Amino acid sequence: MKILVILSILFICSACANSASYEKSYELELARSGNIDAQYNVAMNFLNGDSGFPKDANVAKEWLEKAAKKGDAPSQNGLGIMYLRGIGGEKNLNKSEYYYRLAANQDHENAQLQLALILLNKDKNKNLKEAIFWLKKAEKQGNTEAQDKLKELGVVK
Repeated sequence: MKILVILSILFICSACANSASYEKSYELELARSGNIDAQYNVAMNFLNGDSGFPKDANVAKEWLEKAAKKGDAPSQNGLGIMYLRGIGGEKNLNKSEYYYRLAANQDHENAQLQLALILLNKDKNKNLKEAIFWLKKAEKQGNTEAQDKLKELGVVK
């Protein structure tokens, strides 16, 4: 019984130490100073609960928004994913498309694919030409899912 109590106390103390450690992390300080890469990394740490950071999708989204405003394509893509899936809030396809488009214009492969899929789902007939454009760009970067979609659409064999 004593061992169980001691182990419980140690577990609780280690959890407390981890939660306090993220506030003093070098990465968080860099993010606060405006470093885009650090802002993205901090966002991922909050999103996944890694490196002693508490899991918090809302805080993750805030950090992604900071980096996205500065033009960071991975952060823009991350926001596209969060809005598409409703992570850290309600689903919002318009915002998802907006952020995917920003990242796609910077040659972000996943954003190009996801933007094409959103366009096809919205109105295949109206958006087919633009969707094919983005699928081809993603395919040129080696995206096999884009290649499969182009085959499905009859664009490539």
